[in-house]
Amino acid sequence: MNLNKEKITKSQTAILEAISSHIAEKGFPPTMKELADILGVKAPSVYEQLNRLEQKGYIRRKKRAARSIELLKKSSAREKDVSGVRLIRIPVLG
Repeated sequence: MNLNKEKITKSQTAILEAISSHIAEKGFPPTMKELADILGVKAPSVYEQLNRLEQKGYIRRKKRAARSIELLKKSSAREKDVSGVRLIRIPVLG
């Protein structure tokens, strides 16, 4: 496993956010087809982006297992870099 946390693209960030949201909402990770439906793209595109995220150390998957996506760096999906300022989403109650 390669843990050299490289920068990720906007589409990879969208995939991480979708995975994180799905896990928060349903308690388990989405399938590739569900991710494709959520993002409005084709499954092969999701497969390619997941491979890249795995190579960069953001996720881990088990071979031949459905719903096996595990987020290794959870905060990366919530952080955004805007003009050198790091923004983090914080839920507000009340």
